[in-house]
Amino acid sequence: MPIIETTRFGDLEVSEKRVIQFPDGLIGFPQWKAFAILEHQEDSPLFWLQSLDLPQLAFLTIDPRLIKPDFLEALHTGDRACLGLEEGSTKFVLALITIPEGRVEEMTANLLAPVVIDPKSRVGRQVILANSGLSTQHPVLRSRPSSD
Repeated sequence: MPIIETTRFGDLEVSEKRVIQFPDGLIGFPQWKAFAILEHQEDSPLFWLQSLDLPQLAFLTIDPRLIKPDFLEALHTGDRACLGLEEGSTKFVLALITIPEGRVEEMTANLLAPVVIDPKSRVGRQVILANSGLSTQHPVLRSRPSSD
């Protein structure tokens, strides 16, 4: 198992099964092609996409269905095809999370440009769902109604 250097987690031994190749990189980061999927914490719905080549490059992610349960069902046929979600396919879909500094309660997920991973080939890509009506800043945490 390779050992990767990270600024968040120190040096980590990572199973090859957790290494994902992004032939086109991610949006805004085309030069970085190899990432590892790391658990945020045990039993957490969050995962990190950690670059294998740049220790400080890591993206916090979440399954978009956890914050928008109808995420896949709401997609148009063209968007489903763009994601590679044909009938019977097994793809892992993640949304990148942004957390404003010091304001975790305002974190948002980019549902407009999810990351799609084929677990069999361990190849991923980030796609833009052009006509989906989805947002790059979908709230992750919903405010709770007061109990007056």
